[in-house]
Amino acid sequence: MRILGGVDFNNEGFGLGDGFAFQAFLRILMIKHQAIGIDVAYIDDQTHPNARRQPYKRPLHLKRNLSMIHEFNPWVKSHFHFDSNAQFNDFLSRVKSNYIVWPILYDRFKYRGLYDRKAMIDFFKKEGYLPKLTCRQELINWAHDFCSDKLKNRKLIVIQIRNNPTRRTDKNANISAWIDFFKKRSQSPDFYFVIIGEEEEIIAKLRDQSNISFSKDFKTSFEQDVALMQIAFLVMASPSGPAEFSRYCGVPSLIFGVNPKYTEDVKAGQDYPFASDILKIFWGKETLELIDREFDLLYEHLLEINWRNPYSFKPVDNYPHRF
Repeated sequence: MRILGGVDFNNEGFGLGDGFAFQAFLRILMIKHQAIGIDVAYIDDQTHPNARRQPYKRPLHLKRNLSMIHEFNPWVKSHFHFDSNAQFNDFLSRVKSNYIVWPILYDRFKYRGLYDRKAMIDFFKKEGYLPKLTCRQELINWAHDFCSDKLKNRKLIVIQIRNNPTRRTDKNANISAWIDFFKKRSQSPDFYFVIIGEEEEIIAKLRDQSNISFSKDFKTSFEQDVALMQIAFLVMASPSGPAEFSRYCGVPSLIFGVNPKYTEDVKAGQDYPFASDILKIFWGKETLELIDREFDLLYEHLLEINWRNPYSFKPVDNYPHRF
């Protein structure tokens, strides 16, 4: 048996972070059912009533990114794309005996959501880790090439600052606090900052700082931004798709500005279930004091434990992962 993960663009308003969580959850299902692999099906039915409604209606670039997140899951072998629910249902009727299907897309009354958050928390508590997601080797190689003339023996710090002018603005970062944080470190010989995200999120006031690059000035793709995260010494981010990826690739991370409105399984102030000594998550709007303190604490901790990112220093085998 194999796992078949289904993504119906007209079923719920999920984003990139949900896409990464979905891929990790499919691996958990694979372990639970002792399946031999994973396939993924995408359904984009433009005749569906939800196709032109929010939050289901998505720009093409976002839909494209959502349709390729399986590439970060080393256990996915095949992916299928369907233009209608009827087309998918016909396919499923012929192959259903070969699969354990998640979610049950063919029956809207049994739809269970893109992934089961509680099951992921239970898996983490029992096993002590989450399934690994990783970039393809060529993306990791690209990230090294991108940074080769910038680092000059400095630590790579990758940062994603949510600054979306139109969508879910309540999730945006405290921009003035971040500007002050970077200015305090403008002359530091120890780190180099690469800020990833959308082009519209670029903070113009930081363009002249010599130890900062904006990835979108180099027209990077979503997957290239994610590859930069994977080779980083440390990641700092707003709650977002890239922040979700850091949870599964193992890079030390500080996630600021978690809003309880978007965390159904955890109440504000509670410890986040996947937090650790190198993955810290903070509630509410960040302040300069909080960013400063937590960055210094985690940076010093990583130096003390002599932490090394296995993707930063030498070529690695394609898709290293934990079974």
